[in-house]
Amino acid sequence: MKPDKRFEALMNSGRTLFWKYGIRRVTIEEICKDAGVSKMTYYKHFPNKNALVKVILDRWIQKATEEYNKVMEVDESFEEKMAKIILMKIDYAHDISPELVSDLYGNPDMELAAYMEEKMAMSIEIFGSTLRDAQKKGEIRPEIKIEFILHMLNKMKEMASDRQMIDLYGTTEAWVAEMSGFFTYGILPRPKPVLDK
Repeated sequence: MKPDKRFEALMNSGRTLFWKYGIRRVTIEEICKDAGVSKMTYYKHFPNKNALVKVILDRWIQKATEEYNKVMEVDESFEEKMAKIILMKIDYAHDISPELVSDLYGNPDMELAAYMEEKMAMSIEIFGSTLRDAQKKGEIRPEIKIEFILHMLNKMKEMASDRQMIDLYGTTEAWVAEMSGFFTYGILPRPKPVLDK
């Protein structure tokens, strides 16, 4: 089937504007203007703004999940895989504005809040499986409870909605780098050879 250029234009414009300004500040009119399409065309593809947000995020999450799975399939140590996942997370956070993070994790919109809750649960379940496998192989401490790690990951979601926390780092990318590094290595220095590969 031939790709719909107007649909893709809306997707690209929506992503660019949401990533830069967040969801709440961007209007359907602005998306249409940036995409060079009419509002009628917009409503042929999406019933509302949330529908566009979810399709954009679905694509983004699918791509990230595929990259995560590729990293996990490589025959390397768990430490090397985690270093690559940290770099991947930083890369994915590169052009995300604090406004978007705040809108995704602190949004009073019940539809988007439920959507994000579902996606976070899915992500945590996948990572939990990875941790259990690593623990069975002796690659992470045998005494640490995986449920504790997953609970802490869930708590990070609350921190993501704290604008003051993100503002402390200036960019979402810097905040994600700090959180990922802290979560993986604690307060100990990172092993340089793994991240420098």
